[in-house]
Amino acid sequence: MGMPYSIGDVLAMLSLIMGIMVSGWTLLVIVALFFGRKCTQAQSVIEMTPWKAFGRGILVAATAGFLSTIFIAQPSGVIKLVGIVLFSNLLAAGAIGASGMAKMLGSRIRMMDASRSEFSALARGAGVLVVAGLVPLVGWFAFFPIGFLMALGAGVTAVLTRTHAGSVAADAYGLVR
Repeated sequence: MGMPYSIGDVLAMLSLIMGIMVSGWTLLVIVALFFGRKCTQAQSVIEMTPWKAFGRGILVAATAGFLSTIFIAQPSGVIKLVGIVLFSNLLAAGAIGASGMAKMLGSRIRMMDASRSEFSALARGAGVLVVAGLVPLVGWFAFFPIGFLMALGAGVTAVLTRTHAGSVAADAYGLVR
């Protein structure tokens, strides 16, 4: 009976985990920077009505997730494509909501240390969010699923909330916070 895993297997797994962490952190920061107004709306939803966002996230994940899974399993290429697009939209809304959650954490970090820039606070908030999801057992089975469903509900709410064209243009140039 030899060792079941070599050091190369362990290093490959560590590299995979680090890659997922960095990719998740980068996704949260870049979505918050590209879609600032929508992420701010998602942040407001999470701050004002977190359990309503959680319930909406469960509803959206159950319906759209179920439908996209059914569509992806179909042999027809067109129906499979519809399922992939639906699932991609689900993940995009979740990313917007999670970036709103990272902005919320960043603003709370910034309240504790006013000398931090907005970007530094956002980056730290995103880092805290990603690392919290990697904590064994509690992070994997409690924080991550609850946080993602809450972010999904807030993201869907933010995406479906209309904004005025002038404010979108101002947001593109960084004139609106």
